[in-house]
Amino acid sequence: MSDILQTRNMDGIYNQKLHEAVKSLYDEIISGFVYTDLHSEEFLSSFPYAFMHEDTERSTRITDAALLPDFRQEAEKCIEGCYANCSGGDVPFYLCDAVEDFLNYIIPRTIALPNGGEIFDRYYRQFDSSIYGKSCLVTVLALVRDAWDHHGGSAVLPVGMRFAWFARGHGPLNIPYARERTVPFFEIMKSAHPIGRGRDLSGEYAFQVLQYSTLLPKDRDILKAAYEARERIIWQVEV
Repeated sequence: MSDILQTRNMDGIYNQKLHEAVKSLYDEIISGFVYTDLHSEEFLSSFPYAFMHEDTERSTRITDAALLPDFRQEAEKCIEGCYANCSGGDVPFYLCDAVEDFLNYIIPRTIALPNGGEIFDRYYRQFDSSIYGKSCLVTVLALVRDAWDHHGGSAVLPVGMRFAWFARGHGPLNIPYARERTVPFFEIMKSAHPIGRGRDLSGEYAFQVLQYSTLLPKDRDILKAAYEARERIIWQVEV
């Protein structure tokens, strides 16, 4: 195995070529948005978009960088584990899917913010490490009611857990503080749906969330471990 797989550059990146390709694509996409108000709820709630699979040139750019010989083995291992419950696609397809997910996550959190580049770099290092490092960062969320935390939770919650509050209308969305709380609110509204007699979220204006983040070994059992982490956090809420 090449030594490069064990080494990050001075910016904390394993595969610099993929970083350059994703950052170039990020810059290209945000320059294409011509909305008059990039800080509006209407715009920020419009995500996700299809950035990759309909564009062969973009897909080729990403896969060529992601699957360079020195990095291919680790990238394939990541896809084997993280997409173990998917079928019908190959490694390049799923790598493009992962990049598209990252772009849909990072663009609404950074576009038109003065510190957007800094936020992009911070999250990209986690993305790069999850593909080419030995572990993946996994975060699971549980929506809670009638539980409030005004002190950060560090004295009472297990390591890796924290309470977070996501809401709309929490301030001007050109301020990073408000953006960080509003974008996750829209993501939850779009992705969380009641099961059986579960809670209807359509009328909510805010979510109190118990969040658990951990590093899991990057192997073929990573999805199973992620599901187990989900069950543990649900158990914490029920207790």
